[in-house]
Amino acid sequence: MASSLGKMTFPKGADKKLLTDLANRSFENLMKEFERKQRELQRASRTRKEMIVSSQAILGLKKPAIAELSSKAKARYESALAQRPKAGALRPIARASTYGAGGINYPPYSFPWNGGISCGGLSTCSQYGPNASSGQIGADLGGTGATSASSWDGIALWYYSQANAPMVISTQAAVYGQGYANADIYGYVYAYGDLELLVYDGSGNQVAGTVNVIYDQSGSFIYNNTYFNGNMYTANVSVQLAANQWYVVYVGSYDYVDLGAAAGAQVNLDTFVQQIAICDSCPG
Repeated sequence: MASSLGKMTFPKGADKKLLTDLANRSFENLMKEFERKQRELQRASRTRKEMIVSSQAILGLKKPAIAELSSKAKARYESALAQRPKAGALRPIARASTYGAGGINYPPYSFPWNGGISCGGLSTCSQYGPNASSGQIGADLGGTGATSASSWDGIALWYYSQANAPMVISTQAAVYGQGYANADIYGYVYAYGDLELLVYDGSGNQVAGTVNVIYDQSGSFIYNNTYFNGNMYTANVSVQLAANQWYVVYVGSYDYVDLGAAAGAQVNLDTFVQQIAICDSCPG
């Protein structure tokens, strides 16, 4: 799926063309950052998998044995998938959003954005959003065998700064789903998911950003199975603002799975962005 911006909602009286241009410029830079991060993860995974292949050769592990181990990994993955609790839908918070101003902002947000999804050879691969009305973002990526996949999506909020002042932005999200990573001594797995908060100025340049890791398991000879049932995650940044300028706040979910033989993974993070809080002229 190609990257895209969704339908935008504008604050009353705002210059729609100015904000649309800001969204396009900032999103272009956002995607460049995503591509850089993706390359780094892929490079690290490739190096680790090459080490595992070398180890298999040294130990004399033959293809029939690898096939048998991969079959067992698939059975373990399917067993873990069958046992996970079914996540219930979270109702959006029924409060009015005040996007474009300070304070606590609830769904609906200004617009959704989608960095795209790449499924590789995974048996499970879909996105939960992005949905600006409910704040629902995240993806369900899972499977076994030598493959990789990724997803990046989120919601965004306009903010207008009336003065040269420091600002603190924080977001809170509830996460439902499962993180699963399993590989035997001849396998390799990398399963990752996070919550991201990024701020872009009127020129479309990033001025602040942070990441809160939700799930991160990698290596060989590893087993982890973690359930999420409305677990709360937060992220916050501090940034100095310029007067009379629009900003756009992005909140996103990045999910990634990379597998070698004899391994299985699931990054299933159904994430609801419950609020974005903005405090300008904060002390300290």
